[in-house]
Amino acid sequence: MNRFVEDADIIFFAENAHLRSVQTTDFLDLCLSCRKEGRTSVTRALYSRVRSRFSPEQIAQTYTLDLFQLTADEAAEHVAACEALLADSQ
Repeated sequence: MNRFVEDADIIFFAENAHLRSVQTTDFLDLCLSCRKEGRTSVTRALYSRVRSRFSPEQIAQTYTLDLFQLTADEAAEHVAACEALLADSQ
């Protein structure tokens, strides 16, 4: 579904989503999907909101849940890539 939504709309959603939405696995899944699709600005906005609430370690741990189908190494790599996006924007 997110492939059909403009980047600006997802960024607006990420920046304005209620904290309860940010804390869901759906929000993390959207971040992961957007990164896989190469949507850098969207990934940065989504991950930035998640990071405002959770540490990189907590995020990586959540990505190892069965529903994401990521190994611990894959989860750590995704989080590291997202952390790099945040560092690049500062």
